[in-house]
Amino acid sequence: GCLMLMVSLPAARAGTNTASTKLTATITGGGTCTVSVNDTPLGTALPTAQAVKQNWPQLGKTNITVSLTNCAGLVLTGKAPSVTVTGQTLTGNTRLFRNATGMTSVGFGVAIYSNRTTAAGTAPQVASGVPVAVGAAGTVLTGDHPQAWLAAVSCGTTAECGSASLKGGTLRADVTFAFGYP
Repeated sequence: GCLMLMVSLPAARAGTNTASTKLTATITGGGTCTVSVNDTPLGTALPTAQAVKQNWPQLGKTNITVSLTNCAGLVLTGKAPSVTVTGQTLTGNTRLFRNATGMTSVGFGVAIYSNRTTAAGTAPQVASGVPVAVGAAGTVLTGDHPQAWLAAVSCGTTAECGSASLKGGTLRADVTFAFGYP
């Protein structure tokens, strides 16, 4: 005789390996532009007497061009393309740019004026760290967009321009212009 043997084996399974990962990304929206500004001196031998007791005098007023070039990108809903100027400012006045060290003048700084209309009750001078819209909210800039702005030496308001608080001398303001959709 013949003996038949039946063996039952568990079903064969291929080996399994698992792995987990966290996928992260930073999505940046809005456009970008290359920003450049022409270096322009504001004059030499500016007469400080013309500033005394004046409201935002503009000594050595000079045109500057804030060039926004190679602009491209996405529209950010509700956001306006803007330029933000930053730099050291005169103590107590964020609208007068002035390096903190090495300057011999007293009470003077550089006021920068954008080419944009300001809201009623808002000062026309650009304040450090405050974005200046260069287009309407929701628009994206493409191509090149030169902005005609002004810079001038000033002492601020009439109260800040009292003769006792002013002294002629050297003045320098290193500022940075940045483009974004704040």
